[in-house]
Amino acid sequence: HFKSKDKIKRQLPILYENKPVYFRPYNNSSKVLTIENDSLVVKDKTDADLNIEDTFLIKPNLNNPDSLLTISLESTRHVNKY
Repeated sequence: HFKSKDKIKRQLPILYENKPVYFRPYNNSSKVLTIENDSLVVKDKTDADLNIEDTFLIKPNLNNPDSLLTISLESTRHVNKY
């Protein structure tokens, strides 16, 4: 079970590096991770309401860039905001 999760984690930075992606909780697709007032927040948003402000870029882990098992997120619109 852990090996399959590790495989997915390793593929995220490879498949999606520098591509804008949305993050929604798997158990509540009406919410999305976004930045508001310089803070990460989870808000209610429909697909029609999503915009580039709600996307993040997947980056290598800031503390260990060689690790593919952990990633960092950067806001697409707010550069250097994780």
